[in-house]
Amino acid sequence: MIRALVNSSKYRIFLSALAGFVAYGSWGYLVNMSHGWHQGLESGLTQGSYSFTVTLFYSGLIEWLYAKTRKKVLTIVTCSLSVISTSYAVHTLVGTPEILPTIAPGAVIGSVYVYGYVLGLAKIAGKTEKAK
Repeated sequence: MIRALVNSSKYRIFLSALAGFVAYGSWGYLVNMSHGWHQGLESGLTQGSYSFTVTLFYSGLIEWLYAKTRKKVLTIVTCSLSVISTSYAVHTLVGTPEILPTIAPGAVIGSVYVYGYVLGLAKIAGKTEKAK
């Protein structure tokens, strides 16, 4: 049963998005709870929801691109640059004065996530090929 779940792209995508919600939502709550539990909860739900949505989208993109190409480097570079470009564009639109320092942590974490996710897909694909 667990193998079937791991082999399900829908499960992997949803679980990744859920983990993003919990991790970043908890962070949003913790750093804002000094302004009261209500503000902490609102901030946590906002950040968690944003992280869930972004992770859901990019995990789907990673799954789709790797399935189409089976090229690790192409998938990693394309998806990492897409994450960084999207963050840069959003901050440009809202007028963030220090864009690069603002997006740097997310760019690093996002790129490491993409790298690990693609390596996981390659490992699953290798096991699937060997089982045939």
